[in-house]
Amino acid sequence: MTSVLLLGRSAELTAAFRRLGVTVHSAPAGAASDGDQLRVLVTRHEVDHVVPLVEDVDVVGLEALEDSGVDVVPSAKGCRLTVERDTLRTVANEELGLPTTAYRFADTREEFEAAVEELGLPCIVKPARFSSEKGHRVLHEGDDIAAAWPDRRVMVERFVDFDHELTMLAVRSVDPATGRLATWFCEPVGHAHRGGKLAEAWQPMEVN
Repeated sequence: MTSVLLLGRSAELTAAFRRLGVTVHSAPAGAASDGDQLRVLVTRHEVDHVVPLVEDVDVVGLEALEDSGVDVVPSAKGCRLTVERDTLRTVANEELGLPTTAYRFADTREEFEAAVEELGLPCIVKPARFSSEKGHRVLHEGDDIAAAWPDRRVMVERFVDFDHELTMLAVRSVDPATGRLATWFCEPVGHAHRGGKLAEAWQPMEVN
């Protein structure tokens, strides 16, 4: 019987897998970020597939599982792109040529101050790792730039005064009509933030 290990909890996904006759195991809290624990769990439960559902994952541990023949969905590379902004921007902007906001990465206070000066104010300071809003800060004219340095690697991004924020989810699968790999796009997902945190998300979002 097929066995799946979930890194994180999802009652809906668990129910869906079980309806398909799949044995579902949920990793205990903290295991997703510990490659050694992951390896033990995969061996103990004879897991065929590992499904990361959280951001805080041990990407190196997931890569080791893939090398051993375990199917990781989304892949370890996909997880790395999710949690490492520099890797994601390199792939999106430099390799794929996708348009993005202007940005710079900084490892030191001097690099940080230079990035702010180059990009101008206002600008946004984000941790280099993880995609959530935790640790974000908008710098405005008159702010103490030197005091804003968080003493860790960050991304400085040019501020964009946008009207709406949305997500377009893409699904890759084999088209049963053609037998070839195809891409489907879901209806747009809208987002609303309050106080720097996600407050609401809805689908479909009307786009004019």
